[in-house]
Amino acid sequence: PCGLPRSKARTIKDLTWWYIDADSSLATCRMRKELLAIKGIGEETADVILVYVFHRPSFIIDRYTRVLLSRLGCSFRSESEVRAFFEDGLGNDAAIYGYLHWLILDHCITRCRKKPECGSCPLSALCRKCI
Repeated sequence: PCGLPRSKARTIKDLTWWYIDADSSLATCRMRKELLAIKGIGEETADVILVYVFHRPSFIIDRYTRVLLSRLGCSFRSESEVRAFFEDGLGNDAAIYGYLHWLILDHCITRCRKKPECGSCPLSALCRKCI
């Protein structure tokens, strides 16, 4: 779209300045609020930065997470319910959040696509799309 390169460049510049001045002693929720205040940074991007850059526990909810949960029959009314589901069940460990996010991403890219490959899927017995 028109203006996208300029707006992305602005976001990267603003994020870089924020990172240079970032106070790593801030609480995770405060750091997340600061990231979300940067124009062009959404919830998913803020969580990715928190987990993979600052090693903070903030579960990453993306399209792949929503697809997988839906196919497994999980229904949540809001993103905060999804976040609570994972964070209450997994505790506060950024390494586990990052690893689980990577596993969900890998699974959905290789098997759980628009046209799923259910034959090789270890979750096919639980999946509503494959049953």
